[in-house]
Amino acid sequence: MHDIAQDPAIHTLLSKMPGVAYQLLMDRDGRLSFLFISESCHRLFGLSAEAIMADSHCLLSRIHGRDRRAFHRSLQAAARNRSSWFWQGRFDGHQHQECWVYATSEPELLANGSILWHGTLMEVNSFKQAESRLKRSRKTVHKDRMRYRYALDSTSEAVALVDTEGQPIYHNGAFARLFQVDELSTLVAAGGMASLYAQPQTWQAIYDLARSDRSWVGEVTMKSARGQMLTIFLRVSPIHDADGSYMGCVSLFSDVTLKRQADQERRQLAALVENSPNLIGITSLDGEVLYMNGAGLALVGLPNLLAAQNHQLMDFFAVEDRPIAAGLIHPIALRDGTWSGAFRLWNLQAQSYIPVDYTIFVIRHPQTNDPLCLGVIARDASDREAVEVALRESEMRLRQQAKDLEETISELRHTQAQLIQQEKMSSLGQLVAGVAHEINNPVNFIYGNLDHAKRYAIDLLDLILLCREYFDLEAIQPIAEHLEDIDFEYLSQDLPKLFTSMKMGADRIKAIIKSLRTFSRMDESELKEVNLHDDLESTLTILNHRLRGSDKHPPTQVIRNYGHLSLVECHPGQLNQVFINILANSLDALEDRYQVEGKNFQPQIVISTRPILDNHWVQISISDNGAGIPESIRAQLFDPFFTTKAVGRGTGLGLSISYQVVTERHHGRLLCESQEGLGSTFTIEIPTRQSSYPSRGTERRSASIAHRSPQNGSATSSTPPIVASPSVLSTRPESLPD
Repeated sequence: MHDIAQDPAIHTLLSKMPGVAYQLLMDRDGRLSFLFISESCHRLFGLSAEAIMADSHCLLSRIHGRDRRAFHRSLQAAARNRSSWFWQGRFDGHQHQECWVYATSEPELLANGSILWHGTLMEVNSFKQAESRLKRSRKTVHKDRMRYRYALDSTSEAVALVDTEGQPIYHNGAFARLFQVDELSTLVAAGGMASLYAQPQTWQAIYDLARSDRSWVGEVTMKSARGQMLTIFLRVSPIHDADGSYMGCVSLFSDVTLKRQADQERRQLAALVENSPNLIGITSLDGEVLYMNGAGLALVGLPNLLAAQNHQLMDFFAVEDRPIAAGLIHPIALRDGTWSGAFRLWNLQAQSYIPVDYTIFVIRHPQTNDPLCLGVIARDASDREAVEVALRESEMRLRQQAKDLEETISELRHTQAQLIQQEKMSSLGQLVAGVAHEINNPVNFIYGNLDHAKRYAIDLLDLILLCREYFDLEAIQPIAEHLEDIDFEYLSQDLPKLFTSMKMGADRIKAIIKSLRTFSRMDESELKEVNLHDDLESTLTILNHRLRGSDKHPPTQVIRNYGHLSLVECHPGQLNQVFINILANSLDALEDRYQVEGKNFQPQIVISTRPILDNHWVQISISDNGAGIPESIRAQLFDPFFTTKAVGRGTGLGLSISYQVVTERHHGRLLCESQEGLGSTFTIEIPTRQSSYPSRGTERRSASIAHRSPQNGSATSSTPPIVASPSVLSTRPESLPD
């Protein structure tokens, strides 16, 4: 009660309610002391609440001498029986005026055997005055009737009179207002006084006591004429005439509904606060702990409220957190009225941090709005924090799994496409090898018989010339005519030339077959020592139909700057695939630029080879004077599946596969230098021996593009070239040649 009474709303209610609320402690020796008494005692007794709580004797000594014995006897009897206590008597009131009061109280047995009485004192002077006036009316009924009626109508107490039959014969204005009864006849018609009780038999029992010349005081539940339920403090006394005969009874009604509601709400609020799973506390503006509920005591590691009241609020924060609380959080709360956020409390028993959702707010006076104290609410966030950590870890795992899955899918797609591309190239190699083989047999037959045919023809010509020398063949008419018809002179001169041309054609076919055989080594997996120039030439032969030009573009000039290369140990079929991919890209770029510039543009490809690093490595550069690689897509060079070509024209795998062939299969490097509008150069660097290749010792990636001249393939800037890596892709992936 002591703590709750400091609530401004309850304090105001207690100060405004009629009567005095109190807590009276009777110890085991019968000594009495007031633990609490409302400030309305000053109006009644002229004593302050603080003075009475400091010294209960200053009030108890004012009990009228004739009533003091009855006071103690009734209180002790109620204490023995643990029953409600009712007492009516006189006090020497303010300015030595006699004051009648009615006391009612409920006992609470404490653990130490003491009894704590919770009750109220009601001033009943008006009741006694009414009773006195009724007694005086026995002598001067007519004279005092109007005066008596006026007094009753003027009092704030609700008063009603009933006759010997229990029927209402009078009620004052306060009664009419309290029970919303306009006319006495209305009340009679509704069933009399019993109609105002929640349980009509209650009125009958009280009236029977009054008729037996006994008074009754207590609380009852009543209702207004309109059905509103009321809690009434009721005092009923019998009335006698001058002869002492029973005339009826007088009832005084005090509405204590609001007080009882306040008591109920106070109990509910106290239960809510005490049973809350969160810390709920009240501190002074300086941080002195005034109240803390059970959950709060457990959270900060204290056994009881008394222990908490020996601490300041700052004691419940770790030393390192106190500057933040004192210098930032609490000043903000005092300035803005509240502060909420995540913070930490310190458990004094466990000596450990506890993460909490912390709220501190200012409690203000309801009338003046002045700050009275601070309210604190803290919710243990340990479980939530653990859940959040688990969720974050789960999210990270899911993200990683999704990333791994995405990479796996990408690798599968890349592998699948690469296998398809390799299968296509292998099939192409087998087809080319088969065609070359089928053509080679009849060509060898033709080529092997050309010398014999030429020799036989020359022998026949020599025979004819010998016959002409010894015989006059022109004299033989048929022979002469036939020699003229076949133009023998021209035939004898042209036939050797014809055989020479046939020999040259056969040589050309044999060269083409050799190139086809060289290119057809697609499915060879073992390492071989080869002349890379032969492989380059075989690739140019395969692409010769595009190099020759057509009605859509002029022929492409191919400049060969071949250095002296020793045999290179490699996978020749795979390197041929790299060559054809790069050259096909170059031809695409040249055709695209020709479509823009027209006949003024002369397509050109420069192929340069040279040994590097003391002949331990070889370098092959393929340059074109096409449009170059746009800056917007340079970052995507060599990324798998990236292509700028129309659907069906490119797969986006050519340079990606070329990168893998050069870097993974041959432990080399694939670089690209480009300048938009001038052209591009792709450079292949591989060791001459794969079994024990020396380290190149250079960077794996650079973001710059070197400026170069497409005519000679030499770089004009020291900017390092792009070095192919698995995460970079070409802008012009190539398809197989038409």
